[in-house]
Amino acid sequence: MESKIEFETQRLRVRHWNRRYAELLESHCNTPEVLHHLDGRKLTGDEHEDLTKWLASQQDDSGITFWVVETKDKDEFLGFCGLVKVDEPDSPVLGATEIGWRFRTDRQGNGYALEAATACMHYAFDENGTGDGFANVCEGLRVVSRTTVANERSWRLMLKLGMKHEPRLDYLPAGATFPQITHVMTYTDWKARKRSLPDTRLKQS
Repeated sequence: MESKIEFETQRLRVRHWNRRYAELLESHCNTPEVLHHLDGRKLTGDEHEDLTKWLASQQDDSGITFWVVETKDKDEFLGFCGLVKVDEPDSPVLGATEIGWRFRTDRQGNGYALEAATACMHYAFDENGTGDGFANVCEGLRVVSRTTVANERSWRLMLKLGMKHEPRLDYLPAGATFPQITHVMTYTDWKARKRSLPDTRLKQS
């Protein structure tokens, strides 16, 4: 069964998960290189299955998830990008809408992550045309993103999107080795920033 398209950009399709994409995620993104800034360890079969089930459940529960990203010209799987609700009980941004991504290493450096993340940011804030989107109300509308200091590629993308580092929201998750740094985009900041970040979406289903 073909996966539903959530939206498209100039070069990309953003899709829902199915078994085929779960297998491609394991082939291309379950590698020490991709997972280096998590803990560098490949997920076991059970762990990978739990991840893909969680990704699918987020779509069912809240209408958003870290969606599949593929190229339009070759239908090539790239990884995922999207929006979820933070559900870790110890997180200082529990309940917030988080933007996140994970792309295969051999396709990084082509601007795909920025293109997909820009579309997702428009989706979060502008979906309803009122700024309601899917962002939660907590100190005003906001979207957050988390990574480690060492993951420079990731936090530089956050800065390109116009997000700002909020040190008061940095923390060490339970069981983690490295602390998470948190970047935030408020709706006020987004209204100013999106003038220089064109809406990369072409259609929505």
